[in-house]
Amino acid sequence: LQEIDEQGRELEALNRLGSVVTSSLFDLDKVLDEVGVLVDQMITVEAGAIYLREENGLAVKKSFGTKASRIEPFKVKNIEGICGYVMSRGESVLVRDASQNPHVSSMVKYFEGTKARSILCVPMVVGGEVIGAIHMWNKRSGSFNAHDNKVMKSVASSLATAIASSRLHQMCQRLTTGEVPACGTL
Repeated sequence: LQEIDEQGRELEALNRLGSVVTSSLFDLDKVLDEVGVLVDQMITVEAGAIYLREENGLAVKKSFGTKASRIEPFKVKNIEGICGYVMSRGESVLVRDASQNPHVSSMVKYFEGTKARSILCVPMVVGGEVIGAIHMWNKRSGSFNAHDNKVMKSVASSLATAIASSRLHQMCQRLTTGEVPACGTL
């Protein structure tokens, strides 16, 4: 019965995610805020962050979880740690015992006071390009599992599409206002 309740909450959250992504398509900050809340409702975590690739590396755009306030916005110049591994390979990483993973230590400084026990990091991919990642530390009830990975891949896919659409919309706005010159004429 508890499993059925959990599945119901998950489906409801995924449905809300779809609504948020389509209704707030051009307000990326709102989408990121809502996704953080929904992820924390589906898979309750101590800390999580949504990273986006920028020119010089990665930037945390949204943090969530019970210890989210400890995650200050930061940028990583060289893509490193678990997130860097995920970004370079385009594959998710599930670490059930963080103390045994060599990629964990390089990012610990950014999660002040949050000792990693388990980690789940999934890439956000659009058109074969990794544009970011959702990185979560310490599921509050046990360790991350294959089901969490599957759910987060779905979330990451929806979020990646929303981000790409938002960026395209912003570029079109800049083109129509003359901020960015058109590439050429037909």
